[in-house]
Amino acid sequence: MVLNKIQQIVLILWSLGLFLLGDTIQAQGRQVELIKDDGTVLEGFAKFYTGSFSYRPNKDESFKRFKMTDFETIRIFSEEKGTKTYKKIEVDGSRKPKMLVQIIEGPVSLFLEEKEYYSSGYGAGLGINGNAGHSFGGTSYSFSRLYLKRNNIQKATRLGSTSKKNFKTTIADYFSDCPDLIKKVDGDEYSDKEMKEIVEFYNTDCR
Repeated sequence: MVLNKIQQIVLILWSLGLFLLGDTIQAQGRQVELIKDDGTVLEGFAKFYTGSFSYRPNKDESFKRFKMTDFETIRIFSEEKGTKTYKKIEVDGSRKPKMLVQIIEGPVSLFLEEKEYYSSGYGAGLGINGNAGHSFGGTSYSFSRLYLKRNNIQKATRLGSTSKKNFKTTIADYFSDCPDLIKKVDGDEYSDKEMKEIVEFYNTDCR
C-alpha cells in the first residue's frame, strides 16, 4: 500500500513537470522558420493559437501577431517530434488558401487540415476522412480533412467521406496513370484508412 502511494505521488509530480514544461515552451515560444510568399525567410520563436501566432526573432524582443496565411511555409522544430511543416495551399471549392500540414511531399503530396492547429503529433493510419487512431512522430489526434495535390496542378483536391465503392472510384480517377495502384486498391490491398501508404506507393512505384 505504501509503495502504491509513493508511485501515485511520483506520477503526479511527473505529470505536473510535463504540464509546466509545456507552459514554459509556449510562454517562450517554439523555434520556427517562416517563409513569406516572396521567399523571405524569418527565423525565431513563435507562440501558436488557432489560425494565428505571435512571433519574435529572438528572446529579447516582443512578440508580434500574425495570421497563419501571412506566410507560404511555416516550420516548427521540436527535438522530440521532429519538424512539422505547414504550407499555404489553394484548395478546390475554397476562395481562400488554407494552411495545411504536409504529411508527404512528392509528385503527389498529401496534406491534412487540422480541426485544431498545433496538436501534439502527426496522425498515422490516415483514412480518407482524416481520422487517425495511431501516430508517428508524436501523439495521435483528430483532424478533419485530407487533401491530395499534384506538383503540376495549382489546387489541392479534398478527399471527402465516401463508401468503399466510391473510395475505389476516387482512387481510380485521381491515380488513373498508375494501373498497378488501382489494381491493389480494387483487390483490397489498400483500404480507405491507408491514404498515406497509397500516396507513398504512387510516388515510389508509379513514376
